[in-house]
Amino acid sequence: GVLVILVLSASMSTLSSLVLASSSTLTLDFLKGNIIKDMDDTGVDKAMLDCSCILCGAPATKVSEWRFSGSSFHAIYKCGPCNQKYRVNVQFKRQYNQVVSKKTVLKIKDKKKKKA
Repeated sequence: GVLVILVLSASMSTLSSLVLASSSTLTLDFLKGNIIKDMDDTGVDKAMLDCSCILCGAPATKVSEWRFSGSSFHAIYKCGPCNQKYRVNVQFKRQYNQVVSKKTVLKIKDKKKKKA
């Protein structure tokens, strides 16, 4: 194998486009960012864990616990006035010296009962 030791004193743009003499691109794993998997981590913005109804704007109530699956936390919320349920996904990724967050709110369609 080949051992490569780098002394890093360049800008991030220089590091991300670092190319070895053999014309193969060097991928630096520490530049990719790390998914935060612990809800108690200091990088988790608790304000991102709230949900408002997309239809009426009222605050929705969390009806399930937060769980980590894949690369994000998810929980089910329900709007009282509209009776609409939502799946809220939140991802926190530590990149360099900051935390990047991503949130999606998806309406859950009611399952229609099939006649026997």
